[in-house]
Amino acid sequence: EYVGDSCPECRVTSAGPPPVPKEPGIQGLEILEPIGYGGMGVVYKARQPALNRFVAVKFLRPDKASDPGFGNRFEREARAMAALSHPNIVAVHDFGTGESGCWLVMEYVDGATLREHAKTREISPEESVTIVKQVCDALEYAHAEGVIHRDIKPDNILIDKRGRVKIADFGLAKLAGPRQSDLTESGDVVGTAAYMAPEQMESAKQVDSRADLYSTGVVLYELLTGGRPLGRYEPPSKRSSSLARFDRIVHRALSKNPADRYASAVEFRSDLLRTPASRPRTPVPWIAAVAIVLVAGAALSWKLSRKAPAPSPVVPKSEVREESRPEPKKEPVLEYRERRVLTGHNEGVTCVAYNNPEGRLVATCGIDRMVRVWEAESGQLV
Repeated sequence: EYVGDSCPECRVTSAGPPPVPKEPGIQGLEILEPIGYGGMGVVYKARQPALNRFVAVKFLRPDKASDPGFGNRFEREARAMAALSHPNIVAVHDFGTGESGCWLVMEYVDGATLREHAKTREISPEESVTIVKQVCDALEYAHAEGVIHRDIKPDNILIDKRGRVKIADFGLAKLAGPRQSDLTESGDVVGTAAYMAPEQMESAKQVDSRADLYSTGVVLYELLTGGRPLGRYEPPSKRSSSLARFDRIVHRALSKNPADRYASAVEFRSDLLRTPASRPRTPVPWIAAVAIVLVAGAALSWKLSRKAPAPSPVVPKSEVREESRPEPKKEPVLEYRERRVLTGHNEGVTCVAYNNPEGRLVATCGIDRMVRVWEAESGQLV
């Protein structure tokens, strides 16, 4: 919402960027340029000289300003967001009304939407996990505060220059507390169709926190595969066998029945973080080279560490009796032998050990979680 062009899924038609208000009516702010627009309003970059910082100012769209119901939704968005304080949620600094209509002063995020981010570079599965993990962090907090987003999608997920995730646009939020009224008392469907949970498509009154988790599952699927899970969708492993570890997570997050989904963002995040990281198989020649270097280095360091006997003290010839002259001892000769190639691990070798003082056996441990024991002289596997 806050960066980039309008999306056809927002059901908004616009011939181009909206004009900058001539009289914004917000004291203490300098409106600079439009930076985004969507179903809820138009967003401008502004400067707040008193605090020497940039902010984002959201104005209610002029074509919606005359709609009392839409104005109420905008005010509820402000109150819902102002009550939230989390590193992964766009902060609200102020809101009000004026000659230019309703407005909302928010934290300015110097970055891009997740959709734009994905267009400029390929997002790895590991980075996808990092992004969705931060989305779950934000939703965990918001849900605990009784706030449902109901429009989680790449356009509402911002990525700043440091790679931090910020969720924006709680304009479709539903306050789930017992003393709060439903934001969509008419039961109208609000949100973005491609990311909506099935129950949200039927009626907005049926929405709870699990609808946000469904939308998060759609975002995860799109990051992994580049497509959306429409109809009878294919699991991520169909795109690449390396993505098979995500099949179960995606299947559960996208369950049509809310009872079959993750019960909370905490559960979703925990399952995601338990997913084993992808690790390319190490070429066999590289494994052999590492084994040679490690085994040879260990054996050589052991031989060099053996201390030679101390030389006999020098005694003047006149003081030595012929019959007690000690037999001269031969100095030990260090031998350097070519070591054999030891092959027996399916992946890289992580450590090598040998037994002292004999140095007869050598043990190796690999990434394949196997321990091998060898005869140092013959290279035979024990």
